Amino acid sequence: MALTDAGRELARRAPEVLAAWDDAPRTTKATGRRGARVLRVGFVASAADEATREIVAEFARRRPGWRAELGQAAWSNPSTGLADGDVDAALLRLPFPGRAALRVEVLFSEARRVALPSGHPLAGRAEIAFRELWDEPFVAAPEETGAWRDHWLATG
Repeated sequence: MALTDAGRELARRAPEVLAAWDDAPRTTKATGRRGARVLRVGFVASAADEATREIVAEFARRRPGWRAELGQAAWSNPSTGLADGDVDAALLRLPFPGRAALRVEVLFSEARRVALPSGHPLAGRAEIAFRELWDEPFVAAPEETGAWRDHWLATG
């Protein structure tokens, strides 16, 4: 069995059509929020920490009459809703799934740290190799977060 010329043309165009179809809900949601002068900002945990207040204040200064609505996403959603169009912007930690399809600007970076009880054999060390932590209990994002989880567990 082989595709006809028409079938080959459809197969060639299908990825572009499906991508546009997937993008339609995101763009229509964003357009509605722009009309209401609302910027929805997603975040996971404390992604921007103390800088969040400054970021929101700077947005308000640059966009008078607009309102920023912040919403915390679940750990199972490391893009904080950007991938689905539920938010317009996000304060999050890299890497995250779907990042290639979005505009990403790094605001700052931070070192990875480990918290250990003061009596732990590794607690006094300035640096610890990840392999030394493999048997330690660890709080992790859900498995469905894939590469994002793997990055923070240093398994990928």
